[in-house]
Amino acid sequence: MHASKFLGIAALVIMCAHSVPLSANPAAAPPPAALRAEITDRNGVVLATTAVVASIYADPRHIVNPDATAAALTRLLPGLERDALQAKLASAKSFVWIARHVNAADVRSVLSLALPGIGVRDESGRIYPQGPLTAQVVGFTDLESKYGMAGAESRFDRLLTPGSKTLALSIDVRVQAMVREELVRAMADFQARGAAGLVLDVKTSELLALVSLPDFDPADRKTINPFGYKDRLTSDLYELGGVFEIFTTAAALEQHAVTPKTVVDVTTPLRFSRVTLRDDQPSAIPLSVADIFSRSSIIGAARIAERSSLETLLVSLHHLGLLDPMAMDGAQTIAKPIAHPANGSRLDRGVVGYGYGIAVSPLQAAIVATGIVNHGVLVAPTLLRSEAAGTIGETRIVGEQTSAEMRALLRRAVSAGTGAAADVPGLAVGGKTGTSLKPIAGRYAQNRRLTWFFAGFPMNDAPRYTLLIMLDEPHGMDATHGLATSQWNAVPTAGRIISRLARLPGWAPSAQLAAR
Repeated sequence: MHASKFLGIAALVIMCAHSVPLSANPAAAPPPAALRAEITDRNGVVLATTAVVASIYADPRHIVNPDATAAALTRLLPGLERDALQAKLASAKSFVWIARHVNAADVRSVLSLALPGIGVRDESGRIYPQGPLTAQVVGFTDLESKYGMAGAESRFDRLLTPGSKTLALSIDVRVQAMVREELVRAMADFQARGAAGLVLDVKTSELLALVSLPDFDPADRKTINPFGYKDRLTSDLYELGGVFEIFTTAAALEQHAVTPKTVVDVTTPLRFSRVTLRDDQPSAIPLSVADIFSRSSIIGAARIAERSSLETLLVSLHHLGLLDPMAMDGAQTIAKPIAHPANGSRLDRGVVGYGYGIAVSPLQAAIVATGIVNHGVLVAPTLLRSEAAGTIGETRIVGEQTSAEMRALLRRAVSAGTGAAADVPGLAVGGKTGTSLKPIAGRYAQNRRLTWFFAGFPMNDAPRYTLLIMLDEPHGMDATHGLATSQWNAVPTAGRIISRLARLPGWAPSAQLAAR
């Protein structure tokens, strides 16, 4: 509910007060809450503020006819349940809330009835001017605007207490809007049930966008539910399919188990327990590691992982930071990874190699992938605007040579591989596709997919920006020849986002980015 809807409410209440036959002491209503600090985006755009809002209450001792009063109010105020309201109005209490944070039009309608025992009181209410755009990043408070219940309102609750200075998040609403618009478009185009996406400024370690769909309108509490407000990027765990090959390939390169030119036999299907691996585009000849990566060969990825023992592979993944909890802004706010297969079968290094058996949050995966291509140095993600650049952490996870080789592999996967639809001229985009089946009741559902794409640009050096896109259960369509894997949906979605980012005022020009 926008703050402008409440302008003039206090004056309206004063003008109408004498027409409301209410003898109850107004002090019976709780006093307005103290003002909570504002939240803005990195450029000062208000994301959350506190304003005076109107709420309707009753003193049941002065209700002449509870049934008629309940009937009148439920006709005017959507969402009220008549029987429950009548019970409230017939109680022996001296004060009950009827409707909280009501807009000006509804206040005028209620006051015009001059119902005995019904009054209006100003409260301090939390207002979210950007609505659903930043709902899951910002979150919401309790109804009295005292305590954060989700998102930044909860994570930074101690920084938002009355008297605190404005809290500036790292989010850029322009970038947030671009990501959300393209995810909404992709959900409609591919009939997906959900989506998520993030953009990271590698130089400052700031998250510029964090979008999770479906979302909600924080002004309408009826749209808030435990599933609707949860941020998929930080609180959910997923097996990432081909995107996980970034980690297993980097581990194999770092261990010198392979080089980008190492040739691997991918001509024969590979069997694990009851599963037989086949590539979407089978090869009649062995492929190099570089070709395996760019073509997203799951047979090749599994065989590369098998060149190390499971113990060695897990040690490498632990060193990368994929098996332990990851903190953000000094708090454990990212879901802890799990390292066991969803169907309960034996954890096999080959299975891990093609992206199953280990589940991580999308944000943690994106941060580790960014570290691999960022000269091997892990960044420390933040949702707070950095006062100065250079807040990157000091943790080295791979060497410079491995990092350079991985940048080349990611660039090739876009320039001549499954990520081609994300190749924006002049930006040297690099990326990796991933498609994973969803585990349902202990088994992988063959027709229920998650599609992924991790990307960064420019990839001729450490990228300035990285992003991760996820679509939940996209469907094939005529334009994709009925196919629903990542290269047909998540990749073009990322390509549109990257193209729009490059044209954003204040960002480095495309040619300058490509020359870095």
